[in-house]
Amino acid sequence: MSEIKFYLAVLIVGCLSKGFHAVSNLNSNEIISQNIYRFQNYDYCEPGLCASNKRHIACGNKGRFGHSCTNDAKVIEFNDYNKRLILHMHNAYRNEIAMGKTPGYETASRMGVLQWDDELAYLAELNAMSCEIEHDKCRNTRAYSFAGQNLAMGWLLDEHTIEWAIRNFTTEWYIEYQDANQGIIDKFSRPGGPPIGHFTLMVNDKQSKVGCGLVKFTKRMNNYNYKVHVMACNYSWTNIYTFPVYTKGSTASRCVTGKHYYYEGLCSDAEQIKGGFY
Repeated sequence: MSEIKFYLAVLIVGCLSKGFHAVSNLNSNEIISQNIYRFQNYDYCEPGLCASNKRHIACGNKGRFGHSCTNDAKVIEFNDYNKRLILHMHNAYRNEIAMGKTPGYETASRMGVLQWDDELAYLAELNAMSCEIEHDKCRNTRAYSFAGQNLAMGWLLDEHTIEWAIRNFTTEWYIEYQDANQGIIDKFSRPGGPPIGHFTLMVNDKQSKVGCGLVKFTKRMNNYNYKVHVMACNYSWTNIYTFPVYTKGSTASRCVTGKHYYYEGLCSDAEQIKGGFY
């Protein structure tokens, strides 16, 4: 999947869709731990976890920052508000395309809401700790054997908030829809040209979980000290060549458990969405 780098000298909030707001119940005061330490004792070198000759990001990984990181590099631990915002940005955009509000794309018949997964977040964090934009070879878990990944990097001269990074990175991923089309949705392919993999991964209807990691550091370039954020998001499923990204049809018409109470184009929280070759 192609990666993107954002060399930003100005704020790009203007890229956000009109009327696109955070849900009202995002509570910035409630902080919850990712509990990532419980995954450090897992055997990610286990045979069969990755395809042959591919090394898992966590196999032998001691949780150290990469060579491209500077001395002030630090992992940003997401609080509950940050996690809710990540989920909202994904689900609001999924809802937008499922309801046919994205120009050039048909409605989705069974697209579920994404929920947070701590293990996917832990593995995404390990990628972000490289301080580079480079996909790892494998980030599968025992539950998700075809895990996908989106990456982003933002550079600014001024300090920017965690919320800025989340909103702008997810928005930049989504607006790749301008370079894709319904034909790619119906039968996934990468025809070359501008990246489309981030957008298509966000709206894949076989996704059920997402987990993200964020690293912040300062990098000097051209006599300026840039504030840099690197964000990685791992997903429970990935895009598979020749298979649909999502199945088109009347909005939420195939949802077994009905529509979501807030994202009316998506299935309810109780919907059991599974990855698979269908």
